[in-house]
Amino acid sequence: MRKLILATILLLAPLMIGWTISWDKVTTYTDGSTITDDNVVYDIFQNGTQIGNGLADNSLLLSVQRGNTYTYIARTRTVRQGTVSDNSAPFVWTWATGKAGAPGQLRVAP
Repeated sequence: MRKLILATILLLAPLMIGWTISWDKVTTYTDGSTITDDNVVYDIFQNGTQIGNGLADNSLLLSVQRGNTYTYIARTRTVRQGTVSDNSAPFVWTWATGKAGAPGQLRVAP
């Protein structure tokens, strides 16, 4: 069983790698005044699907696949007041398919 689990991990590891998306913390209201009377949380969307709900931190670990394009949108919510910000501008990111590096140290032996 351990060999099967290890083989599965080794097969999927090149396809699924954890990347982190992060953003600037929101510390002011739209009028420019400092947020001191409430807590701010973040909602994150990947390709229209919510993947982070009420995050207190300003980053999120993602699972993405090589060769795919993703569109991320974030918004802010105040906890006590319950107000929701406008959505951020979409951030589009593609993890390139990539190719293997060229072989090195060629040699000819007798």
